[in-house]
Amino acid sequence: MTIADFVADLRAPTPSAAAEVVSRNQQELLRQVQSARQRLEMAMDYYLANRTRRFTQIHHRLQQQHPQLRLARQQTMLERLKKRMSFALENQLKRAGQQQQRLTQRLNQQNPQPKIHRAQTRIQQLEYRLAEILRAQLSATRERFR
Repeated sequence: MTIADFVADLRAPTPSAAAEVVSRNQQELLRQVQSARQRLEMAMDYYLANRTRRFTQIHHRLQQQHPQLRLARQQTMLERLKKRMSFALENQLKRAGQQQQRLTQRLNQQNPQPKIHRAQTRIQQLEYRLAEILRAQLSATRERFR
């Protein structure tokens, strides 16, 4: 629209008034364009920030799934498990050795050999005394019959 259109249309009685109407419409249009531009810039900033964040997440996830990284993590885990197993095995062997020592000591304490030896010695002593007593009685009985 031009100023002449407004004047001819009776919306503006004079060319100056028509210029004011056009000027006001231009200012309003400029304000609307600036507002739309601001909203568009904000929407673009939000969209770009959202896409950047999503890209970063996907990139991080892909890096975490990289075969070399996964292999390195699994090797680290394997080393930790080996150390734990070795430590557990050493402890188990140590406990088994200690238990064997305790059982050996108990067995030695319960060993019947010394008791058997003492009993055999006692039996020999008693047999000797019995033989002495029997000889003495036999001698006494012989003396009586003579």
